Amino acid sequence: MQTAARGKATHNSTSTWINALETFRKDIGLPGKIDDVNSKEELERQLVLFFVSCKQQNGAEYSVQSIKSARFAIARHINTYSKIRPQEITNKNIYSELYNAITGKIKLLTDQGLGEIHGADAFTQDEIRKIINHPTMQPDSPKGLIRRIFWHNAFELALRGGEHYNLKIQQFKKRKDGGIDVTFYRSKCNQRSLIYTANWKNTLTIHVIKRFRNDSMRDMKEIIINEVYLMGMVNRHPNIIKIYGVTKFKDEPNYSLVLEYADSGTLGKYLKNNITTFKWQDQMKFANEMASAILCLHDNEIIHGDLHPSNVLIHQRTIKIADFGCSRLHGSVINKKEKPYGVMRYMDPKILKDHSYDLTKKSDIYSLAVLLWQLTSCKLPFESETDDDVLKICIINGKREIPIKETNDEYVELYQKCWEFEPKDRPDISEIVSTLKSINSEKNKTIKSEENEITKELENDNLSCQIRNY
Repeated sequence: MQTAARGKATHNSTSTWINALETFRKDIGLPGKIDDVNSKEELERQLVLFFVSCKQQNGAEYSVQSIKSARFAIARHINTYSKIRPQEITNKNIYSELYNAITGKIKLLTDQGLGEIHGADAFTQDEIRKIINHPTMQPDSPKGLIRRIFWHNAFELALRGGEHYNLKIQQFKKRKDGGIDVTFYRSKCNQRSLIYTANWKNTLTIHVIKRFRNDSMRDMKEIIINEVYLMGMVNRHPNIIKIYGVTKFKDEPNYSLVLEYADSGTLGKYLKNNITTFKWQDQMKFANEMASAILCLHDNEIIHGDLHPSNVLIHQRTIKIADFGCSRLHGSVINKKEKPYGVMRYMDPKILKDHSYDLTKKSDIYSLAVLLWQLTSCKLPFESETDDDVLKICIINGKREIPIKETNDEYVELYQKCWEFEPKDRPDISEIVSTLKSINSEKNKTIKSEENEITKELENDNLSCQIRNY
């Protein structure tokens, strides 16, 4: 039925625009019908005249979306009925004058405020407001919030209404740059997710499909709803990965998330690949962006709970915090018997010491501290230590990485405060954001020479756990 409805809508659109074209031709005294035109040059001339001059019956301009619809509707008719070859009137290399006329018209309409800023169907702002304020769109329930998120993104991404809520997996094409890019992650509830990259429809727009795998349908439903709910609360922050919709693979019960794509991969990969060119200005830019994203989370009472380089992505040289599978609202109830999850090198030492310790915002602050250090080192913390049990004991007993030489002293002081053992001794994120903004990102005022001498001694200390004893 849906296929039939789409076919009917396409037929109606074609008929409407061909009738408009024929009315225009008649008004300017052109004989016969568009199908009777017998040369490519004359066909192009008439279509250029139509697109440059066309307006609605009341004299108002059409929207950009209407002009695009007209272009493809007329192209469908020409392909079916015209005897002219070639027929590809949408090909800018063959019908260059027509292409220039249409793109010029679109630019003119966009400048007049009739572009796609109102969404794929050129909704007015009042119409958008009515949709978003509809009772079924209210964020007081997970389902309502999901609808609201996807409608916001439908307007933003120019996806036609109805295609955003349940994105059809058939509409995605596998990437052709070396096959499907798959990554495995493990999180709470033994959650496994496979990360795919894919193109939306016939566009160059790349999206990520996060595909969940778990034996328990109930667990997976709760995990997906939780992740969508939390991401929706912060979906418009520039340093947090956006969620665009949900989709479903054929013959699979679980839904997958459709997410924003990050072209440079993870922070860990980025630092490794750019170690010689990643300078102080870049370090400060990333530090400020990470802190800004965490400030947004904490302002919305969200604890990320699993901050490490694989969950910090880079797109167009901009930080994007990702993976909310371990996240939760501050104060929400957790299973105290559940084994702590995360990457040990970035985990709150209070949790490493006491599994019953509750995850807090200050846990994110500790993880951020290690990431701030990693921005200056471009390497994994304690990368030479392969024994997790030894490393765990050392971290609990106060072992921390050594500041990198020639690092700004205010910056070092900040992340050292952030990785204090006691959460109460760590600053909150608003203080961190303020301090980072006050640090000169153009000139790196380095730590004192005598401190560098201490650093040399500590570097030779390997993983001695006697630095501090809690």
